[in-house]
Amino acid sequence: MFKRKVVDEREKMEMYKIEHYGFWLVFWGLLISIFVQMIAFDASFKEIGAEWIVFMCMAIGSGVAYGKAGHYDYYTEPGLKSSLIYATVFTIIFEVAFGLYFYINDMYYNLMGLAITIVIATVFMFFTILIFLLVTGKVIAKRRKKLEEDFEEDI
Repeated sequence: MFKRKVVDEREKMEMYKIEHYGFWLVFWGLLISIFVQMIAFDASFKEIGAEWIVFMCMAIGSGVAYGKAGHYDYYTEPGLKSSLIYATVFTIIFEVAFGLYFYINDMYYNLMGLAITIVIATVFMFFTILIFLLVTGKVIAKRRKKLEEDFEEDI
């Protein structure tokens, strides 16, 4: 019933690389699709709900898996500097999309109300992301330390 694997280590790594690129293509494609539908087509959550659920399952699932394995990022270490950079970048991207959505759909009758809303949302979003990243960084640092201790015990 079960066959033995016929791929060697090199082929297995190539397959992982293909799966890696496929995962990130779908991940970012879904995010872009959600924003385009909301901004350009005025889609409601009912219309994008299934895409949002798949996107969030991918985001939360990969985040939990990376954290459990003790991984943070390819290019940075957990800390205040990386958390500030990521919080700033993600806040700017989100708030630009948020502002465009409300401006295009005429949800505010004056620009001052829109500007105040965006400023409040920006401050809230920035600190929420920053605190989340700092806490996540601490958890991952503890997990890395535990994994290293377990590895040293095995040797």
